[in-house]
Amino acid sequence: MQAEPTPSIDALVFETLTPDMYKKFQSFVEELSPETYRDATNIPRESFVNVIYQQLSRRTTVIVGKKANDVISFGMLTVSKSLSSNHNREARIAGLIVRTDLQGRGIGSLTVKQLLKIAEGRGCRKVTLLVLKNNKAVIKFYQKHGFKITKEKQLLNADGENTAVNLYEMEKTTPRPTN
Repeated sequence: MQAEPTPSIDALVFETLTPDMYKKFQSFVEELSPETYRDATNIPRESFVNVIYQQLSRRTTVIVGKKANDVISFGMLTVSKSLSSNHNREARIAGLIVRTDLQGRGIGSLTVKQLLKIAEGRGCRKVTLLVLKNNKAVIKFYQKHGFKITKEKQLLNADGENTAVNLYEMEKTTPRPTN
């Protein structure tokens, strides 16, 4: 029996999530391991896809990494409104997930770089995100990409039990646009 070839990330392409991709995105979410899903979000799995589709707007962009027409990664970026200028906006990475069986192969790095590129293209000077305080691997991943811990936060969990979730807010400053 031959071993399955390791998928290469060379053919990875990013696309903006559109309504016609609903079933493929739903399959991606359903195939995530319980651990991967739990570490990524506290939204109940059965409503996650609908919640993401409801978030799509001019300020929120959802991208999917696709290889051979399969969704293998997901990233969500929300850009804040800026009252002063287009070059003082902030963005928040509101989610990043890589298919469980493909983790550790650079796909998450490519996905976060794509989100940062979108943020810079929209004039964002700062990109923030929230990460669970006890998720050391994810904290290290974002630090590798230039994010720094800036605040500690505590939010109520969406589990209906009113339990608190301890988080770090992390941020990265993007290069100043050249005009």
